[in-house]
Amino acid sequence: MPWIQGVRIMNGDDASQPTLTLVSLRAWFREHLTDAEAQQRVPLDEPTREYVLQVLETFSGRDATVTDDLDDLSDEPLAMQLLRAMQAPPSRQFQQLRQLGDYSLYQTGFFADSLARAHNDERYFVEMGASAYRGAARALPDKGNPFRALYDGMSRRFGDLVSLLNDVSERCFRGEQDVLRVYERYAATGSRRLATRLAHMGVAVPAGARTTH
Repeated sequence: MPWIQGVRIMNGDDASQPTLTLVSLRAWFREHLTDAEAQQRVPLDEPTREYVLQVLETFSGRDATVTDDLDDLSDEPLAMQLLRAMQAPPSRQFQQLRQLGDYSLYQTGFFADSLARAHNDERYFVEMGASAYRGAARALPDKGNPFRALYDGMSRRFGDLVSLLNDVSERCFRGEQDVLRVYERYAATGSRRLATRLAHMGVAVPAGARTTH
């Protein structure tokens, strides 16, 4: 069942009439990520897939350079921030390293073309992101902690994750199907018009969300 202009065409008695099925942004990302996995033959385990989807959903509604602590990750080179995170107190080390890994993954996966136009080396972001996730894994004290294995795996497969998100990004940024940019504008403004446009693209806004004219 393909997506055409955000409308899922349903086979049935009246196949000439398309049926619009609304999905959450996370479900929209899931569909395209699993398609990318199949196309590239790079399967992800379920915990890794869910984590990547969470990163996409989190960053899609806010400035991707702002962390949970409202620090701007674009203020200084990632290498300097990685060094500072590695030297942070134990109580802060994991969070800072995780945020750097998430930021590097999102930026490199979704905005590779922008990095290239700005003459930024994608390999630098991949190296920084992989190092951040590896540090985050080591910052977790319990070797039996499942999150330790998760972040260690994401470090080792960071290049694969970037490649998958490059594919998802291409699917997002196609003319009128630019779902992510519309969602970012909706998240910032609460516009009813943008909410309607998202609905026509097949993405449902959260129930009870604030809307304006």
